[in-house]
Amino acid sequence: MNSIESNCYDKIQFQHKEFIEKYRVKVNPQLKTQAKLKSDINALLTDSDYMTESVARQIKDLLKAPNAFALLKKDGIHSLPEGECSSLFYEIKNFLNSHKTFVLECGEIEQLVSDVDGHGINWVEKAFEKFLV
Repeated sequence: MNSIESNCYDKIQFQHKEFIEKYRVKVNPQLKTQAKLKSDINALLTDSDYMTESVARQIKDLLKAPNAFALLKKDGIHSLPEGECSSLFYEIKNFLNSHKTFVLECGEIEQLVSDVDGHGINWVEKAFEKFLV
């Protein structure tokens, strides 16, 4: 951002830090704690000597539980808590837009064209192939 204008980030730094703090405070309590994860995993375990594929998959899914920023990356503005956090987001977004930097409201870029499979560079290549061919 500073490459666009000298010390540009200084103009939005306070809002950025406030947004991060407010988002964490509002969203983290909605996420599973380690105690809750342990309880959920223990509920899946049996006295059997071997774990079924189904149980292993369910435990793996439980452990993939998103952190606050993974949720923001995945769901975009739909994960924003109402009120001050949302207001700060739009203040930052408007500032960035005015400096020709645009934020995807849908989250990560792969959500923009969800019918293209993949992630990262693989997704980019497939998206280009789909729309440039």
